[in-house]
Amino acid sequence: MALKETGSRTILASARLRRIIAVAVGVALVWATLITLLGVWRHDHVTQRHLSQATMDAKLMARANARVLGQRFETLRTIASMLSSQERLGRAAYGFNTMSSQTPNENWGDLLSNGELVLLSQDFANMAHELGIDDIFLTNPEGYVIAASDWGSDLTHLEESFGEAVHFRTAIESGEGEQYGVDTVNGLPRFFFSARVAQGAQVQGLVTIATSSDRIVPLLQRGGEDILLTDPFGIVVASNNKDWMYRAVDDADLKDMEAIPLGLRYGRSDFLPLPASVQAETAEDVIAAGSVHASVVEEDFSSHVVVPVDELVELRRANLIMMIGLIVFGVLLVAVVALALAQIAAIRERAIRDSLTGLYNRRYVDESLPGLIELDERGRLAGLALVAFDLDKFKGINDTWGHDVGDKALRRFAQILADCARRTDLPCRIGGEEFVAFLVEQDLDGVSIFAERVRARVAAIDDLPPIPAGRITTSAGVVMRRPGEGLEEMLKRADALLYQAKNSGRNRIEREDQISDVLQEDATD
Repeated sequence: MALKETGSRTILASARLRRIIAVAVGVALVWATLITLLGVWRHDHVTQRHLSQATMDAKLMARANARVLGQRFETLRTIASMLSSQERLGRAAYGFNTMSSQTPNENWGDLLSNGELVLLSQDFANMAHELGIDDIFLTNPEGYVIAASDWGSDLTHLEESFGEAVHFRTAIESGEGEQYGVDTVNGLPRFFFSARVAQGAQVQGLVTIATSSDRIVPLLQRGGEDILLTDPFGIVVASNNKDWMYRAVDDADLKDMEAIPLGLRYGRSDFLPLPASVQAETAEDVIAAGSVHASVVEEDFSSHVVVPVDELVELRRANLIMMIGLIVFGVLLVAVVALALAQIAAIRERAIRDSLTGLYNRRYVDESLPGLIELDERGRLAGLALVAFDLDKFKGINDTWGHDVGDKALRRFAQILADCARRTDLPCRIGGEEFVAFLVEQDLDGVSIFAERVRARVAAIDDLPPIPAGRITTSAGVVMRRPGEGLEEMLKRADALLYQAKNSGRNRIEREDQISDVLQEDATD
């Protein structure tokens, strides 16, 4: 029975692997089904998870909106910078500055009829329309507007002044400036981006890009969610929900601002708090408010997203059904892949195993030994030894009792070889009655102990009728790998020692440090 188990080790291992995979897939299917049913049953728990997912979605949208806002602001800065570098603006500002220096301030309006400035205002209007911004202005160094895209409007900025505006003063001092505040001409909240216009080393004026919150919100809107943009003071300055404009978040910091600065920034000084749906923090608050909220800071502004929970609950149910389907599909797919891999592994195992004894075959030796030899060559192993075994007068066993009995003898020898080997040893059958074992050992003494143990146990076989006790014996040659030596050289030296053992009476072990010089020369040849 033991011989039969040794001979069919590969098949049994492969069958066990397939059964384990099948059981694992079955357990995975049962587990996934139970977890899914439990999730449906425990509605409160699922609701909490859903709210967490909804909050995460809101945060993702808020981050995306913050990035869009940053990109839009950077685009507006770039437009202002590019316009400021145009020679045409510098010439127009220079021309106005030259004429205005010889003209009383109250008559500056007459200078704006200059053809170049009129054409520039017209071009500003076309450019503002194409770029999706509200207005473009050109001012002199004092902030007096000399060209404007709204030149044809009843509320034109021509002849108005940005002299006291933060964006103007900052740009004059440092080259660039920006500000959020109420437009003093039309009373609308706007974002201003200014850049200094120079001709040579002389500052000739300033170009300013102005855009309203109504231009910003459509860039952020994605679906049914509410979009809010709050400034550094915590006031809503842009929203698709007009009822939320100029409302304040909990941490709004307006304590030190007087009425005039508040009016210049917002056009008002009273601010209602935001609705509870934005203030909600706990799960209970969110459920009561009917929405989840998330915010991300970008460009000193906070991008808020408020997502209705009711809509997300419906999505959760649909996602739950999809999740169950994906779990089942994934588990089935894993089962199919696992079975396929198990079959491939079994085929691979049969290819590198000897079908009679279950030991590794010559093919496996040829594939695996180069790696061990490389490790030994690099000094990563204590040493690499080879023992070549051969059953003595095995042909006589086949001729006397038949090949079936001979196969039993080979299987018994393979079982003894495998039993004596350690986990780090590599016992193989390389053909007929020829066997080898590769061992990681420091010297021949340890290898010889292993070889002698195998020889003694083989010689003690007495339970393989009709073979008489003591009839089965083995001879062996033991060598240690030498520096630079490959597999074939090791096998050649071990075979030479094996033949020496047979010539010396069989049932014995020969090791390379005990043979004659003549034999060493023959083995080298």
